[in-house]
Amino acid sequence: MSADATATTASGGTKASSTLREQFLEARRAEILEAARVVFADHGCDGASMQDVARAAGVSAGNIYRYFPSKEALIVSVCEDSEEINLINFAAANHENVSPLGVLFEIGDETFASFAEPLALQSTMLILESALVGARNSELGPVVERHAGQLRDSLVELVRSAQRAGELELTIDARAFGELLLSVVSGLRLLQLQTNDDVDADGVWTVLQRIVRAFGTTGGATDLDAVR
Repeated sequence: MSADATATTASGGTKASSTLREQFLEARRAEILEAARVVFADHGCDGASMQDVARAAGVSAGNIYRYFPSKEALIVSVCEDSEEINLINFAAANHENVSPLGVLFEIGDETFASFAEPLALQSTMLILESALVGARNSELGPVVERHAGQLRDSLVELVRSAQRAGELELTIDARAFGELLLSVVSGLRLLQLQTNDDVDADGVWTVLQRIVRAFGTTGGATDLDAVR
């Protein structure tokens, strides 16, 4: 084998090894995030320690600090991971449904159904904790702001798409309307936590759909009844 061939083989082996290491590190990070999600849900952010998370993930506490410099950073990353899932759901719904309003209603169905999930209250606590960490920590604040903004902007763009498709009135302020819809969800999550799950999420979603329909156009393919 020539020197050039040997060098090429060695280079290929180094790249493959580097890729495998990156995959391992990413998998380990995902395992820690999942363990942290469960631990924070069971014990609360204040009550849970990094040692608790390490034990659940099957690693040492020192190993966790290789991925996350502090418990605050871990809390934000857990919520950041959840926001990524929300954005993926937005993209999937947009791909499968040709009607922007159909996408909006589909996402609404899933969002308000999540209020009945067993860990709904714990998820809200994590979201609130992440928001507080972002407000208090200048380094983590931009991370929280970026992901919250991405979710808001995705919803606003969905409203604008519905306007371009002739499904919603053009006179609506798309950003204000999108923020209103998102605020209803955020506010109801907080109320659910404050009242120990005593909220009517299905009823709120029914009313919210009526509000959306009130700003809809009518006639032909743009009739909102046709997208449900």
